[in-house]
Amino acid sequence: MSTGARGLSRDAIKYIAIIAMTFNHIAFALLKEGTLLFEIFRDIGSFTAITMCYYLVEGYQHTSSRKAYALRLLVFALLSQIPYYKAFGFQQLNVMFTLLICFGILYVRDREQDPTLKPLKIALLIGTSVFCDWAVILPAETLLFASAAGDKKKTAAAYAKIIVVYFFIMLAQELQARAAPGMPIADVSAATYFGAALHSLAYVVGMALSGVVVLYFSGDEKPRRFRKWNKWFFYVYYPAHLTVIGLVKYLMFRGI
Repeated sequence: MSTGARGLSRDAIKYIAIIAMTFNHIAFALLKEGTLLFEIFRDIGSFTAITMCYYLVEGYQHTSSRKAYALRLLVFALLSQIPYYKAFGFQQLNVMFTLLICFGILYVRDREQDPTLKPLKIALLIGTSVFCDWAVILPAETLLFASAAGDKKKTAAAYAKIIVVYFFIMLAQELQARAAPGMPIADVSAATYFGAALHSLAYVVGMALSGVVVLYFSGDEKPRRFRKWNKWFFYVYYPAHLTVIGLVKYLMFRGI
């Protein structure tokens, strides 16, 4: 879906997304949590996953080979896992695996004809995502974007739904973290609740910005130059930048 002949190309928006992702990853790997710079870099990053999810749904519909698309996701997910662990130390699979699961959900939604098996298979795939980064959220957004089928109003509604849900997930986590040990969340002070809400709101601003860019600033024309370069750059960049961040982290905190 696009809104006019002029505007940002899909690849231009993806470049914005990977820059935002890089800031987010720098925050989690190299910056001290709770600092202003950490918060800014972290919040910028929420632009990326939802943007890539949107273009995954679009790409699924237009790719010349869904098998090759899925294979690319799998290969780069595998290549990225060790750099991902070294950069962050997270005991989970990286977001490329999540996107592969989302691709599987689209395939089941598109190809499975049995009305009983279809929701069961989709639910199983969503459940599998709990082992990955951006668990459940991206699979849910995949279904919302697919149901929107390129309609602008429905796509905007899909963005709004996931932003509201994610805001309340973050709010619950923030309140839990700020409450005194053993204190029910309902008993926290108004000031604590306001601070948690503000912090949670900041985190979903990037998601909202993604919606604005995709809905109102993307153009009709597909890029004609560097198409093959761009296609592979977006895949290669993910494990490459994680490797660099992991190396910088090692040099900063463990010495040469």
